[in-house]
Amino acid sequence: MKEIYAFCAPPLGEIGDLRERVIAIAKGELGKPYLFEDTAYPLDPAAHNCSTLVQYVTHQAGIIAADGTSVLPAPSQVQWAIFSKRGGAVRAVSYFDAAQRGIEPGDVVFFVGGLAQVGSQMPPAHVGIYVGDGVYIHAPRTGLPVMESRLSDRADLWGYGDLDCLAGGGGGL
Repeated sequence: MKEIYAFCAPPLGEIGDLRERVIAIAKGELGKPYLFEDTAYPLDPAAHNCSTLVQYVTHQAGIIAADGTSVLPAPSQVQWAIFSKRGGAVRAVSYFDAAQRGIEPGDVVFFVGGLAQVGSQMPPAHVGIYVGDGVYIHAPRTGLPVMESRLSDRADLWGYGDLDCLAGGGGGL
C-alpha cells in the first residue's frame, strides 16, 4: 500500500458539512450499475463495485491525498486498514452496537461479506456509506445497482470507519 503523508479535506469549515457532502454524492450514485472493476483511479463514474463506490464518493467530496489521489483506495480491506491506522476504525457487530458506539451519517460501514464468518479476524469484504436512520448506500453485487439497504437486514456487520479521522487534515497514514 502506498504511504500517504498528507491529505486535504475540503475547504468546508466543519465536519457536518463534509458528512452532508458525502451523503449527497452517495445518493447521486443510486441506481448506477454494479461493475466489478480494477481499483485504479480515476474510476469510471458510471458504475461501481462496493469499494470503488466509497473511493469515488469520498474523493468527489474532497477527501484527497496531497498528490491528488484518493485517501481511501479500494479494496475494502485497504480502506479498513486506513481507518485503523488513523484511529477511526470502530468494531461493531450489529446496528444496535454501532449506534451505541456513535456511528454517524457519512461514516463508512464494513461487512464480513462472503469471505469469512462473523467474528473472524479476516478483514472486511464489503463496504458502504451510512446515511442515517439505519440505512446505508452500497453496490451489492453483479446484477444489482447501487442501492440503499438497512443495516438491520445484515448479520455480518464488521464495524465502521469514523469520517472524522479523515477530515482532520494533515498527518500521514
